[in-house]
Amino acid sequence: MLKGAANFISYILHPLLMPTWLLVILLTFSPTTLQPAQSMGLIVLLIFFGMTFILPVLNLLFFKMTGTIKIFSLPARTDRILPSILITMLYGALTFMFYWKVAPVPVFFKLMFVITLLSCVVLIGTFFLKISAHAVGMAGLSGILISLAVLSASSILIFVALIVILLAGLTMSARLLLNAHTLSEVAWGGALGFVVGFGGIVFLF
Repeated sequence: MLKGAANFISYILHPLLMPTWLLVILLTFSPTTLQPAQSMGLIVLLIFFGMTFILPVLNLLFFKMTGTIKIFSLPARTDRILPSILITMLYGALTFMFYWKVAPVPVFFKLMFVITLLSCVVLIGTFFLKISAHAVGMAGLSGILISLAVLSASSILIFVALIVILLAGLTMSARLLLNAHTLSEVAWGGALGFVVGFGGIVFLF
């Protein structure tokens, strides 16, 4: 039962869903952060979801069909390198698109830039150890929300950020329970994700 719950947590808080969850949180609890684009929030959310989740998943399906990867959980460190490269390239392309096409709303470019940096952390880390992408994603989301809450002086966003921190701890525990990662792989992912998420927002905003 515990492993079933851990798998469920790993699915709904998958790192590829972090950009989508971030935008959902901001649109729900701090829409002023996205000024003046609240009215186009749903469109951007669909773009985020399509580019940061659907496209990577489709490419993973292609890798699976061609035998490039054996299973979607990517248990071997070396199996993760090519998907990480692809995901980072997709995120970089989306960042570039936001820079050129959504110039009047620079917040989208800034958020996507930080998300791309988090993807780079996973990619670079994968060359040295099987760093936990779940830990990077959840800790990065926590860092982004905390920094945005402090910068905007939003009490509701601080409350949401605290909940996300608890979920990050739950996610990391789930990955350990499933023996998907060692403690050091989760710890490195959490530490680097938080530093990049928090520092990236502070620097850009």
